[in-house]
This record gives sequence, structure tokens and C-alpha cells, in this order.
Amino acid sequence: MSKMWRRLLPMLMVSTLASAQTVIDDTGHHVEISQPAMHIADAWFAHHSLLMTLGAGDRIVATVNHPADRPWMFKVQPSLNQALQAKGKTFASEALVVRHVDAIFVPANDPDAEAYRLAGIPVLAMNFDDFASMKRSLITTAQVLGTPEAAKRAEAYNRYLEFYDYSLTANDAQRILQALLPE
Repeated sequence: MSKMWRRLLPMLMVSTLASAQTVIDDTGHHVEISQPAMHIADAWFAHHSLLMTLGAGDRIVATVNHPADRPWMFKVQPSLNQALQAKGKTFASEALVVRHVDAIFVPANDPDAEAYRLAGIPVLAMNFDDFASMKRSLITTAQVLGTPEAAKRAEAYNRYLEFYDYSLTANDAQRILQALLPE
């Protein structure tokens, strides 16, 4: 090995280590990801909106969403038209490896998560069903993105949510449903 490589190799190793980060997903798993995650697969239809909120919709290279099902999403984020679209809810791990996926978001308890892990793809299991858990998921997603802009957007959005009281009474929910349902 040349003298130059002997000097550069330790610096490259430190650089690689410095760019890796451990993130705790919504199910409590510690997941090591490279920073920033530039090629993202999203296997949970509801999570895409978090990536888009954080300004990272263009990083989605594989999606379970389809233009026929969620036309608004493809209108707001046209780059989704170039993403791999899963048939059903499952991606072929090989297709994700070919697309150099840095991280995949899956719904909690996704049976395909282990196959993605075996392919060497960092898997983040996500779950939110109220504003508190959505805020936590937004922070976790920003950590995966690894940019100051994503962190700022997550913080600002979470502050916005705190400003409003979104707790609905049963009467409120009934009134909303009646307004939405055709007579």
C-alpha cells in the first residue's frame, strides 16, 4: 500500500463513521443509517406525506402509492411518477438494492421488513395514529434525512400542531362524518 493510501485510509474510515447515525424507529428498534438518506423506499402509504412535509418527497425512489389511488400525491410530488411502484405492499429487495436505497420506511409489524434487512437495507418501522405519535414520527423521519432543513421543518410543523387543539369530541366526529358522507 502506498504512503498516500496509508494516510488517506484512516481519514476515509473516520469520514464514513461520522456520516453514520443510529436512529430509533417508532417501534423502538435502533437502526443505523447513512447520512443523509438520499434514496428512500416508502412501504407505508401514510408516511409519504411526512417525507413531503419535510421537503424530501423527491428522495422517494420506491413507493406503494399509485396515481390512480392517490392522484393528489402525484400532482403535489410529480417525481413519484419516476419511482418504482410496488404491486401491492411489497417490494422485491433486489429492486431496492439496484436503486441504491439508503433506508426503507415500513408500517409497524410489516412481514417484509426482515427480507429488506437481510438485503442490507436499513428498515424503519413507523406507526402513528394520533398527533403525538405523528410528531414523533416526523422527528424520526427528519433524523433519517439528516439535513438541517428537515430538522427545522419538523420542529416548525410540530410547533404548528401544538398551537391547535385537535381533540375531537364524539359529537364533533359525528358532525364531520355527516358532512362528508353523501345523503
